Amino acid sequence: MLALAVQNFFSAATGIVVVIALIRGFARHSAATVGNAWVDLTRITLYVLLPTCIVYALFLTSQGVIQNFDAYKDVAMVEVTKYDNPKNGPDGQPLKDEKGNPVTEPAETQTQSLPMGPVASQEAIKMLGTNGGGFFNANSAHPFENPTALVDYLQMISIFALGASLTNMFGRMVGNERQGWAIFAAMGVLFLAGVSVLYWSEAQANPILTALGLDQSCPGGSRAAKITCCQASGFEPDGRSVEVPGDCMYALVGATSGCFDEAKLRALANEACAVPKFQVTDFWPALPCADGSGYAEAKYTCCGTSAAR
Repeated sequence: MLALAVQNFFSAATGIVVVIALIRGFARHSAATVGNAWVDLTRITLYVLLPTCIVYALFLTSQGVIQNFDAYKDVAMVEVTKYDNPKNGPDGQPLKDEKGNPVTEPAETQTQSLPMGPVASQEAIKMLGTNGGGFFNANSAHPFENPTALVDYLQMISIFALGASLTNMFGRMVGNERQGWAIFAAMGVLFLAGVSVLYWSEAQANPILTALGLDQSCPGGSRAAKITCCQASGFEPDGRSVEVPGDCMYALVGATSGCFDEAKLRALANEACAVPKFQVTDFWPALPCADGSGYAEAKYTCCGTSAAR
């Protein structure tokens, strides 16, 4: 943890040091140097980043972000989770059928391992220093590091905080704050233009799901699919994205009304994965029907050839 914390702080501080040196180059006309990098690094870490992150971490802890040094905790789940577990041969290697597909056997579990750790303190510098990945390698899509709407909003604001404030610092250091506001305005225009394009793109229906005949205009339709992309960089508070070849896809297939046998649900999963030329890597039925005749839905994971496990 200490090594990660040092790198997280130094990563953010180093970027600010470079900006300060650049501004001094504009502001100083007769000086022989643009300052001492080690002095600036120390001041930024001790006087800016550390105090801000301490307050930030305390706030995150108050909102439910965990902060401890405990080992993983096994807890009982509300319902039994059934899944297909890869079957290994006598040599310990995974078995495959004549088509080269993994051979699986049914398995179930009633417990889940919950990760613990000093999340709040690491999350604070992760957001302020724009250090992607996150404690759980899920950016901010994990409930232990982003438990409330208020935390989600603050994390989105904090990822802009240092970069935006440096424009004001520029204006003060060159003796003309209007120049700082001009840079801030230019950054804002570029940001809004990018957001407009991306919002339009993300608001479009997923062509993969459209090809399967899934109605994406109404979340309460007869069939729904929930997608999570296997990415691990930047900040994704909800963890959702459109799938592209080479990634993985975690999805839910089934119906809000009706009951299917396991073979039908598996066929639907194979059909969905075949559209982007993915392969099913994990499959497990969920939500057993009340009459015991089958399942209302199933969960599955499929990956492209470069990401398949």
